[in-house]
Amino acid sequence: MSYVKKSVPIVMSVLLVGLMVFASTVLGEREIIFPEIAAIAVGAMISPKITWNVSKPRIFVCIVICAVCGMLIVRFLPLPVWSQMIVGYVIAQAVLIVSKTSFAPMISAMVLPIMLQTTAPIYIVSAVILTAFILLCRIILEKAKIADPSRYEKPVQIDKSDIMRLLIRSLLASTVITAGILTGWGFIAAPPLLVAFTELSGVKCPERKRLLAIPAIITLGAVIGTGFRYLFTIMMGLPLWLSAMAAILAVILLMRGVKMYIPPAGAIAILAMLIPESTLMLFPLEILIGICVLTILARIFHLIVPKFKKSPVH
Repeated sequence: MSYVKKSVPIVMSVLLVGLMVFASTVLGEREIIFPEIAAIAVGAMISPKITWNVSKPRIFVCIVICAVCGMLIVRFLPLPVWSQMIVGYVIAQAVLIVSKTSFAPMISAMVLPIMLQTTAPIYIVSAVILTAFILLCRIILEKAKIADPSRYEKPVQIDKSDIMRLLIRSLLASTVITAGILTGWGFIAAPPLLVAFTELSGVKCPERKRLLAIPAIITLGAVIGTGFRYLFTIMMGLPLWLSAMAAILAVILLMRGVKMYIPPAGAIAILAMLIPESTLMLFPLEILIGICVLTILARIFHLIVPKFKKSPVH
């Protein structure tokens, strides 16, 4: 039974990622690829317990809201991409606070379509359907007693410290977003990295105790995703969905091996399947630079944020 408990969630996650990329290839719609689904799979199925303090309905609602808002920003906010990304990041943080959860992957759901300037409604459809599949898989795992029932602890009320953290976090992140987009090294502010920064700068982040390992695991996620796409798809001509399945499996096994579950690492590996081929070889370097800078900024954040009464979520 122990073997089943370990293997079934992995199989479900790998198959879901493969199906997503396969559908994208067959339909010719790159917007179907929703990299954050890999992060949600890691946090909701692969991790021994759900990574975030969040209920299943809140996961679904937050993804829907953020995916729609990201699309609306692209369509109706006539600003440069870097400005749109900053606006999206601030709004996503506000949704995070109002939702009373620690479900930071919603940030990527909003910022990714802005970075890629996605206007196709299929992005929203894909994000919603894939998130629903993940939640359904989690329910099945719990019913089959393969996973423990998830619990959501209602946090304290929103206070001024939440707003202060939002503003300071946005200021720090905006420097990376602006520098990345204006220099042409946009992936130093890749949406999964903004998620990692938000989580690292949270009040309750147990992974901060192994801070140096986080950039390593996320960078390895980029190397794995880039490596499998280059070797399998570009060099050998194999389908992209096979590269994606191999990449997410390798990242999951890596996290299992080090007993450290970093959801953005999964999203970064799948993001490597979505980016233009011309940017592929520099992708791991951009991710390394971005996550190192954002990790340092997360430490600075904890030094400069006033010691107000803290919410257990943020």
